[in-house]
Amino acid sequence: MNRELNLKKIINVIKAKIIIILIVAVVFAVAAFAYTKITVVPRYASVIKFCLKSDISMSSTSGANERNQYMYANELMATCLEILRTTDAYVQVNEHLHDYAPQYMNKIVTSSNISIVQNDELSNVIHVRIVTTDPQLSYDACYAFESMAIERVTKAGKLTLERIDSPQKAVAPISSGALRNAVLAFCMGFALASLVFVLKVALDNTVKDGAVVCEDMGILLLAEIPDIYQATEADEIYEARIHPMK
Repeated sequence: MNRELNLKKIINVIKAKIIIILIVAVVFAVAAFAYTKITVVPRYASVIKFCLKSDISMSSTSGANERNQYMYANELMATCLEILRTTDAYVQVNEHLHDYAPQYMNKIVTSSNISIVQNDELSNVIHVRIVTTDPQLSYDACYAFESMAIERVTKAGKLTLERIDSPQKAVAPISSGALRNAVLAFCMGFALASLVFVLKVALDNTVKDGAVVCEDMGILLLAEIPDIYQATEADEIYEARIHPMK
């Protein structure tokens, strides 16, 4: 007997159990949302922006074309970013931070807290984003980073950094991802519950209805032997009509 499930049968199975499937999916979503809210520590971000400038005049490079100027600017930016991402640079940030206030003596910001990116390939603007569990620490660390950056970049040659956007103290934590996790958990719960019911139907090789057997095997149903021990209400009504009580 052909027990293969096509798309139509799978959809029918899901529709028949849609209430249970949705309940399971909602339970998954609520659990994921609550777990994320409870376990994830709030984090706060502050951003400071710099503009990279060079004291080298492009006219000094005789015969430089537009492509050479573009490559030269990229080299300067790459050099600057490399200077700001060194281990010594992070050490210097913490030294400046500890000089600001005594409460930071036992707190350290690392490369995992600081994101340094170029605005885009054609820009000389650098975004520095610092994320910690303390909004005041994130804010002060931006200024500590500025002190470090100006010192180190200036020593590298005829390069200067100028702050073009001051950091703001965060008033609310960045997203913990609770909503995203809840949506993912809902989809996972829906898929798992649906899979369980579909597999249950696919693995069930018992005969439920003679008409289904005929449909699967492509034969004509002549008669069925009823289960006299499990007569349905319809059978009882039918028998009552044929053999009315005297």
